[in-house]
Amino acid sequence: MKKKEEEVEDANQTKKQIKDEKDCNSFKCYNCDKVGHLAKDCQIEKKVEETTNLTLEAEANEGFLLMAQNEINTNDNVWYLDSEASNHMCGHKHLFKEMRKIEDANVSFGDASKVKVEGKGTICYLQKDGLIGSIQDVYYVPNLKTNILSLGQLT
Repeated sequence: MKKKEEEVEDANQTKKQIKDEKDCNSFKCYNCDKVGHLAKDCQIEKKVEETTNLTLEAEANEGFLLMAQNEINTNDNVWYLDSEASNHMCGHKHLFKEMRKIEDANVSFGDASKVKVEGKGTICYLQKDGLIGSIQDVYYVPNLKTNILSLGQLT
């Protein structure tokens, strides 16, 4: 009787091995993209993932801005809140209510470029509640494509 039980157990184990082999044959290797084995069992040399690290350093007193924008959809009424900008900046002269000229002033951007500041003034805007608000001490930076609100200057 014991012999019969052992035969049944052996048969069940063989069925399990066949099932496992069938399941394994449906796996796709992430290393060589072939079916039938896993990447951990792959005989082909393992792919090496390249990693890139980007380190940005800035002096403590300088702001940093990194931005990308589609130039087709520029809107001079849109303002971007920037936690690293040291000053409010606008490139649209017609938005200024009043402005005084500034001589020999520049702003630095994240790509280490410097752009001339030609003025400083106040810009008015319509609030959602219908009242007129104003932003003071805004730099006029000609040809600046985006308007920037300095979070630090607002607080």
